Amino acid sequence: MWPATWPSPGWTCSAWGSRAWPEAPQLLITHGLSGSGKSHAAAQWLLQHPGSRALRLRSDVERKRLFGLAPLQASDPAQRSAFYGPQAGAQTYASLQDRAQALLQQGWTVLVDAAFLRRHERDAFAQLARAQGCPFGILAPKAPVAVLRAHIQARQARGGDPSEATLDVLERQLQWIEALGPDEPLPGLPPLQ
Repeated sequence: MWPATWPSPGWTCSAWGSRAWPEAPQLLITHGLSGSGKSHAAAQWLLQHPGSRALRLRSDVERKRLFGLAPLQASDPAQRSAFYGPQAGAQTYASLQDRAQALLQQGWTVLVDAAFLRRHERDAFAQLARAQGCPFGILAPKAPVAVLRAHIQARQARGGDPSEATLDVLERQLQWIEALGPDEPLPGLPPLQ
């Protein structure tokens, strides 16, 4: 005889499925300029998927970890060109990719919160998703340049955020951002105000 709190022998597990078997893992990345709301979009996505086994990897935090800094610890202004230079960027993305791969293999959904401004950076993660046999998507919030500048200035004044992007960083990004291609999977997101 079944206990009173258990389902009867003819009961199916479909009602319990989402609790007993989490969603299949997927890989998501963000794409956007500094101040566009990538971290906000990532946090909102996580809130909208509370039943999933999902983790966010944040490039600002990973870069600091690679350089021996705590997430909210400021980098040395004299070293920022090296800290945010091409070699440090490549190291950060490689580490994020390694961590994402390990988490996907363990059944986690991974959301990588980084700028992903260059196509080859996005392609590397799309290839990772294909190799792991999981869905891939890109969260790409956008905002007018004036809004980006205001967000960066407000974040700097507020403090308490791992991002150290400045208006100078934004100006450099505007010179070399590579737009998403029509073949890149993009779920709809409302523009940031």
